Amino acid sequence: MDVVLTLISAGVLIGRSRRGGAPAVEQLAVKQRVVVAPFRVSGAAPSLAYLRDGMVELLSTRLADDSAARSVDAGAVLGAWRAAGLAPAMDVSRDTVVKLAAQLGAERVVVGSVVGTPARVIFRASVLLVPSGKVSADASIAGPVENLTSLIDRLAGQLLASEAGEDQQLALQTTRSLPALRAYLAGQAALRALDYTAAQRYYDSALRRDSSFALAALRAAIVADRLFDAPQLQRALAIAWAHRDALSDRDEMLLSAYVGPRYPAPPTRAELLAAWQRIVDASTTDADLWYALGTRIVHDGTAAGLSDAAARAREALEHAAAAAPHPAARGLLATLGAVPVEPAAGPATLGPFAPFVRWRAAVARGDSALVAHLRDTMFRLGPANLRAIAMSSQYEGVGLGDGARALEFLEARATRPADHADALLGEHAHALVRGHVREAAGVVARLARLQPESPAPLRLRVLDALYASGDSAAAADAADELSSRTGLDPSAGLTSSETWSANLCVLGQWQLARGDTAAVRRSAGALRTHAARDSATSSEVASAAPGACAELLSAAHAVLTRARDARSRLQHVDSLVLVPQIVGDLATYAPLLIARLHERLGNPTAALAALRRRPYMSEWPRYLGTIRGEVERLER
Repeated sequence: MDVVLTLISAGVLIGRSRRGGAPAVEQLAVKQRVVVAPFRVSGAAPSLAYLRDGMVELLSTRLADDSAARSVDAGAVLGAWRAAGLAPAMDVSRDTVVKLAAQLGAERVVVGSVVGTPARVIFRASVLLVPSGKVSADASIAGPVENLTSLIDRLAGQLLASEAGEDQQLALQTTRSLPALRAYLAGQAALRALDYTAAQRYYDSALRRDSSFALAALRAAIVADRLFDAPQLQRALAIAWAHRDALSDRDEMLLSAYVGPRYPAPPTRAELLAAWQRIVDASTTDADLWYALGTRIVHDGTAAGLSDAAARAREALEHAAAAAPHPAARGLLATLGAVPVEPAAGPATLGPFAPFVRWRAAVARGDSALVAHLRDTMFRLGPANLRAIAMSSQYEGVGLGDGARALEFLEARATRPADHADALLGEHAHALVRGHVREAAGVVARLARLQPESPAPLRLRVLDALYASGDSAAAADAADELSSRTGLDPSAGLTSSETWSANLCVLGQWQLARGDTAAVRRSAGALRTHAARDSATSSEVASAAPGACAELLSAAHAVLTRARDARSRLQHVDSLVLVPQIVGDLATYAPLLIARLHERLGNPTAALAALRRRPYMSEWPRYLGTIRGEVERLER
């Protein structure tokens, strides 16, 4: 197809003042890292003269964070100015301001001016480094003085964003909350330092302070993607999509690369490839944009039907590495076998997943000595690298012993219930990949003890029976229990809306396996109605997007009832890119169900293609063992 050819062939990288000395002032008891100097008001209406000292008070409180070591003592600054004999009518030179700031122990000083009238006042401000006097940030804002509080907030936001190296206008378009902006900027600094865990914490803080902060949500999604955290990725993308009008064209393009153009509905393969093609066509030299494209192709390229996805991912990642030093891109290239891996290479070369990359490379080349060394030192690794090792062992079917060991350490490190649940889901998938169904059932029992009120273990028992030859009697009991908790309308109040849709999706598949076509039709209709009026993303374990589940059940119903449009319905569902960040848990078993429906219509070739179109390294691959068995059977 044209988009594939283009991805293959893409080759372009893409005011005057008087000078004067200042008398010495006493050092403050607590040094101020940032001080705000009195603003120059000589060009403003007389009624605005109060803003000379007033800006010190107003702006200082906004630039201060929660740390006493960074607090800004406005009173001390004004006292220093008075002690220096600087009268309100004087225009003070920047050199003088910088010298005074240095004597106050500051690292930066804010200088500015006020001009205009109460009807339209203009604030201009700059941040100067101490002692050099070099400008590190500029900002300006205008409006009626009756909106003074909002104007000062916006001015402070511009200064914070500008000094952090961010587009100040873009940042201010996405939040009016200075605490949220400050947390976002801290997240950006952590992301640039490749500290993904800290970045995730800061972005989450920004979203708690402003739940509509689209840019923070998009960055949270990017970090979650790098940490293989599908539930967090799904939640963050939903927020970013809901408030996407606040995003720039560049970030909207990035969001579409994750979810396509019709989220929460899954995109077709053609639509997602077109979204990726937009990045290629932009001929950008933005390393992060190329890296994002590379990671998306790694995770979703095969699911999207992209020919030779590994080669296309390498191409995008090589663009990222060529545009700027990018250890994370080099690390991902190393996992694809595109660059050599030195046994001692660290984060500076391979990014924060250097331990995982070294392990993966050692396993690939059969370096048993290095694998043994890495295995013996695995206890030192953090949760992100442990999760990557465990997940990769399952997807690749190699190093499963190391994967099991990583899961043990991952569970031992868990501190939150969600972390314990994730580790158990990893163990459950590990058992099923090896075909150990009874062991998997034991893990589900442990999950039930961890979450006694959650129906997630019930859903897993049903799905395991349907897609992994699990205990059918236990599944029947679980289905009965789910049915007693779930009606055809979430407004009945038996469960939350999220739990209701998750339960009904699983029940619909159980009804399908039993041949109860009338019940399947009712379940699909109820899910479709629910999706139309509530597109909220579920954080439930083993939950699926209701709209996508309705599409899948409707196609299955058409096949089972031999409807005239059965083939077209199935072809439509098979054309959708069903990946975790869009459809949730459905991505783990949809290839199996779609393949079974193709076989029922007498098309084993389409069944085999459906099994091969699945996501990679996005979530625990619960039924990958069954998929591999089906692929082997169809290939014989």
